[in-house]
Parts: sequence; structure tokens; C-alpha cells
Amino acid sequence: MGYVLGMDEAGLGPNLGPFLLGISVWKVPGSPADFDWETALAKTVTTVPNWKGAPDRPLAITDSKKLYQTSRGVGLLERALWASFAQRDTWPTSWEECWKTLSPSSLPSPAFPWYAHYQERLPQILTLTEIQQVGKLWNDGLGNASLLLKKLEAQACFVSEWNEEIDRYKNKSIVLTQRSLQFLRGILEAEVLPSASQSAEEIEILCDKHGARNHYAAVLWEFFPDSPIQTLQESHACSTYRFLLEGCPVRISFRKSADSLLPVAYASIAAKYMRECAMKAINTFWQEKVPGLKATAGYPVDARRFLQEIEPIQRTLGIPLEWIWRVK
Repeated sequence: MGYVLGMDEAGLGPNLGPFLLGISVWKVPGSPADFDWETALAKTVTTVPNWKGAPDRPLAITDSKKLYQTSRGVGLLERALWASFAQRDTWPTSWEECWKTLSPSSLPSPAFPWYAHYQERLPQILTLTEIQQVGKLWNDGLGNASLLLKKLEAQACFVSEWNEEIDRYKNKSIVLTQRSLQFLRGILEAEVLPSASQSAEEIEILCDKHGARNHYAAVLWEFFPDSPIQTLQESHACSTYRFLLEGCPVRISFRKSADSLLPVAYASIAAKYMRECAMKAINTFWQEKVPGLKATAGYPVDARRFLQEIEPIQRTLGIPLEWIWRVK
């Protein structure tokens, strides 16, 4: 047996709202590099969005951007996430509980007024019956495939912290890499190595590429300095490296369109859902202050419109711009 970890981000491009990293950790039978996800979960998972939400259909787990549309809401994201919550027979029922469940290491600070008193019942779309149905589908599928989802977490970087990181590194691709590897190292130490190191189990790590970057060996060594980093491949399509971590053989790949792979896609879903939760709180706060204000997803052109419309109230309330606007 071994471990597979998938990582992805949500919110790298916008000027408003937090940046999120997601990670999923799986215990798999056999060699992690050889595990056939598509065959193992053929009756449980599909990459085709099921917008009608039929409970007897497989769960759509793919790039989160394909599962969310503003006009259709977060139903498909919730269907995928609440399936994993239901395997524990307990799930978050509020905005606050969802942050504590999925993002325990990066809870929204009450210093930001849009988060301070925000409350919302969750899930937004799914009913109790649907939660139970997707939970059973998920549990049966993972059981039949001898799979265990050991951890699913999303880590948020809120706007003021993001601006500090940009000021330090000057480049958001570097911020992405630094935060990703720091998050990865922490998850490995907390969730994987305590058991994997006892029998030197293999660890496979799958990541989406960080912008146009093809070379990661030097930065990997910053976070994993106890073993030489062996470069297996470096190209526009995929860069792959190998090293030892507490006796465990580790292989990490940075792939173009890695969110087509289930562990990465599931991480993407967690990150995207928590970003949408954060954006809903932001939009609600400002819409209560500015009559007729149209909600925003935070991307550059519309973000400037939004910022311009809230500016008079923002100044009156004395809210620092660096809490609202991401410099890159």
C-alpha cells in the first residue's frame, strides 16, 4: 500500500477575496504510481458534470471550474464534498462549521468585518436525503476499491496576508510555490509520515503546474533538505522529481492540466468551494451597505467596478484598502 496526494489552487487570478490551496490525501492498495483511478471508481465517479443532480448518478469529480457556474450555483461542488463528509456520519451545517471542517488552519479573522458576523446554513443546495444518498455511493465505491480518503483540507491566504507575501517575493507564481510546498510539508508530517515511515511506504504527489515554471528542484530542496532531489523529467508538460523522506520513497510531479486527475480535482473542489463561501460573505457585507450593488467573482475587470462602487462606504467605514484589494 501507499499514499497519493493531490494539490490544486483556487483564486490565483482575482483581485478580490482569498487565495485557496486544496489538498487530498489517499491511502491506496498496491503501488501509488500504478493505481488506476478510473477503473477503481468507474461506478462511483465521473468527469462529466451532472447538472440535474440525479442521486443515482456517479459523483462528478473533475476540475472545479467545470463544476461551478454562477447561474447554477455550488450544487455539484457540494455533492462531491458532502459525500466525503457523510462517510463520517457527520457534516458541517453552517458556514462557520464548514471552515472549521475543511480549513482548520486558516479560519477567517473576525477583524475582517465581512467575516465577523456572517452566518449561513450549509449545504446551500443539497437536502438531507441527497447527502445520505451521495454518502452511501461514496462509501460503497471507496470500500469496493479498497481506498481511504485520509484527509481533505483547504488552506486560505486572505488578502492582507497575500499582499505581504507579494511584497516579499514580488511574484505571485513564487508565492504559489512557496505556500504550496509549505502546506504540503505540514500535511505530510501530520497525516502521512507517522504511519508511512514505519514501513517505508511509497508516496506519490500530484500537483498542477505553477504558471509557466518547469524547474522545481531547487525550491523542493528548500522544503525537503534531508535528501538529494533527483530530477526525473522537466518539460512544459510535466516536471517530476524523486527523493526520500523519513525513509519513504517520494515522487512529486507538476503537470499541465493535472486537475484531470482525481486526487488533484478533489483538492480543487475543496479550494473552490471555500473560496466561493468567502466571496459570498464579502458580497453580502457590501451589498448590505451599497444598495443595488451587483455581486462580483473578484476577477480583474469586474473587481475594479466593484471596488469603485464600494469606495465611498469603504472610506467612511475606515476599512484599509489592503484588506480588500490584492496587489497582484
